[in-house]
Amino acid sequence: MATREWMLTARGIFSLFLPSLSMTPFAKADVEREAKVNQAFGRKSESQREDYRKEYETVVKQRMQAFRSGVWGSFWFLISAIVIALILRVVWHAQSCEKILLGVASVFVFGWSTLARLGRNATSFGGNTVIERIDVRFLWILYWIGTVLGTFALI
Repeated sequence: MATREWMLTARGIFSLFLPSLSMTPFAKADVEREAKVNQAFGRKSESQREDYRKEYETVVKQRMQAFRSGVWGSFWFLISAIVIALILRVVWHAQSCEKILLGVASVFVFGWSTLARLGRNATSFGGNTVIERIDVRFLWILYWIGTVLGTFALI
């Protein structure tokens, strides 16, 4: 990966913690890339591409907000699973063989949820049908259960 791409990646990660960072470099990079791969867009004048970049920056801000929400939402979701496992540990003192079974169950749940998503292309153009929403929620639930089981097996 090129140095510039690494710099954009680092900036994106910093943006998770510093929402006030400007999104202009992301919009600029996307517009530059589009100009390289899309001949019609590449033939537009510099001022037209700059106007597009300014409009596109709003889209980039929305995408970054969605990315940030997803990252932090999943973080707190998994923290809740770990807290539940810690509470269960106080209530139930599992024996070694039970912990092994919990660990195996955790691996199974993670494997099941991962394989359920692989190798299928059943999404709509918008990605927001009822089945797609059920799919996402089901996978989140499986990951939560896998995290509870795995954490409980380890403590």
